[in-house]
This record gives sequence, structure tokens and C-alpha cells, in this order.
Amino acid sequence: MGWEVIRWRVNEKVLPYLVSISDEEMVSLLTFATFVPETYRNLPIFSPFLELLYRLNKRLDGKKKELIENSFVYENQFLEKFVPFDQQTLVQVHRALIKSKALRVKYKGSDAFKIFPLKIFVYNGVLYLGALKENKTYRTYHLAGLKVLEELDETASRFYRKRYEGVTFAIKDEEPFLFGVRVALKEGMEYFSEFQMFPTQFFLRKEEESYLIYLVGFLGSRFASRFLVEEVLEIIPPSQEMTAMAKEKRLKEEYPALSYSPKENKRRFSLFVEELRYFVEQRRKTLKKLEKKEG
Repeated sequence: MGWEVIRWRVNEKVLPYLVSISDEEMVSLLTFATFVPETYRNLPIFSPFLELLYRLNKRLDGKKKELIENSFVYENQFLEKFVPFDQQTLVQVHRALIKSKALRVKYKGSDAFKIFPLKIFVYNGVLYLGALKENKTYRTYHLAGLKVLEELDETASRFYRKRYEGVTFAIKDEEPFLFGVRVALKEGMEYFSEFQMFPTQFFLRKEEESYLIYLVGFLGSRFASRFLVEEVLEIIPPSQEMTAMAKEKRLKEEYPALSYSPKENKRRFSLFVEELRYFVEQRRKTLKKLEKKEG
């Protein structure tokens, strides 16, 4: 059986654009809310949304509400970080973002300066703000390190908003490159011929004892430190086959700094291997220290 569509009217003074909502739409809204991590669900910027749900979900059957709340869960990663922050700062930054206004702020005890907030984003459990500093250069700030002094009656130009639309950290040294890996077969995934093991993968083939994956990597410690979370059996240098596939899939549209030059890809790949070697060596030293203590 399909959903029984039940519609009701909502206070138009409070919600001028939301005049009716179906039972199915209400279930969808509640389900969406359950996927928001618990850490962020009660933030002030989400309060109007949660209040809306509270008002509307009275129309749903109690058993159905309970099923929704307990059947869909966002499970945090074991090593996901969290940095406490002033919730009022988030409210002020969010308001400035929506109004496209500048802010006068201090950062980690610095002198006051002006920023134009462009986006709030989450990486590995931590909230960041992407903003233009006074001289129109893009910077990333820990939200926890910001103190808002006042909102200014100035707006960022549309040109800069468009320019940094898809940018988060904007780390210049994080140049993308092509490479491949073989990863150990995953228990419970044998049935699936296609799935995403890495967010940047563009090819996956199941082999007898492993998965062959082509992906876009990035220079710098951020990518290298997270790369070995999976059980990597082999790392494969860039090849002509990868380049041809990347061209066919038009990956430069998604990664503008990506190069199709074999020489440039090999150069970046070599730098990645150096970073990876350093990362692994640091972990080896840690284990050696532990072995000495245990001995």
C-alpha cells in the first residue's frame, strides 16, 4: 500500500510559504532530522526547523514517530573530532552569512579585523568558517577560535562569492593527481559490484582477492594521514589508462587543478609517496616507544 496523503493547514503568519504538508512529507522531514549528528542537532540555528517539526509531528501517530526516531541513525566515526564553540558566535556568523554582511572579529586572541563570511562547513567533526579577509584573500577559521565583535553594513562582492563557491580549505599545496590502489576485499560487501570506498574514486573493479580502484589523491598531510584507514595492499602509480579514463569522465570539471600530463601526475604522486612514507615512519616510532615500555 502507498502512503495515505493527509493534508492540514499551518499558521500562515509564522510560515507564509508553507501552507500545507502531507503525511509523507512530514515523515521525510523527521527522517532527515535524524541524520543530523547529535552534536549539531540542538544548535540554535536549527531551532526554528526543530520547532516546526515539533508543531507538525503532533499530527503523526505516536508509534510512527517512535519508529522514525529509532530506525534512522547517524553513527559517528570512532575517531571523529569535536571542538566546543560558543553557540552565540555560530548564530552571529550564520546571520551575517544569510544577510551577506561583513563582521568585525578577533581570532584566537588577535587584534580585531574584518571578514566577509562565505560558508560554514564541517570536516572530521569540526566546524570551520570560510571567509574573505579585509584584503579579499580567502581564509579558513576554526569557528571555536572566533569572537564576533559586531556586524558591519558592508557586503562581499558577488564576484568573490562566485569565485569561492566550491572552496572549503583552499590549501594551495593540496594539488590533485591520479593514482590507483588495490584494497583488501571487504566482508559483507561481496554482493556489490559497485560501491564507493573513497570519495574521489572514479573506477572500481572487483578482482579475485582485492578491489582495483582508481582515484584522485591530494598532496599534503590531510589526505596522506587519512588514506591508510583502508587495508591497502598495493599503491599504483599514474598510468595512461587512468588519464584516459579521467578525460572521459571529465574530472577536471570537478577538480580544476587536476593535470592530465603524465609527467606532472608522476611528480605529484612522488611527493605524495614521500608524505606517506613520513607519516608511516612517525607511526613506527610511536610503536617502537610502546614496545620499549612494554619490554
